[in-house]
Amino acid sequence: MRIQAGYVPANDPWTIEALDGVVDNLYKAQAGLTLRVFKDMKPKSSAVPTVKEWISKHGEHAKALEPLFIDLRKAGSLDLPMLIIAEQKLRQVYAD
Repeated sequence: MRIQAGYVPANDPWTIEALDGVVDNLYKAQAGLTLRVFKDMKPKSSAVPTVKEWISKHGEHAKALEPLFIDLRKAGSLDLPMLIIAEQKLRQVYAD
């Protein structure tokens, strides 16, 4: 999505700033999701948890995003509103 943001037409300073903000927020969403996975994977025993285990326990969050990603792929090119909604939905996954 960050790469696709570079292809969104930005003809005025407001759109340029909005796109920059969305890209920053996408980086933050990726970092937040990574931290959420690490937090949830804290070992409660001597066994080291895996990402596969996290998906089996918390996969409903990721599954909730599947329709969004399907729609984004179908659209082909993304626009600013699509990027904003996608970023918001990603943020919801790690904020729960």
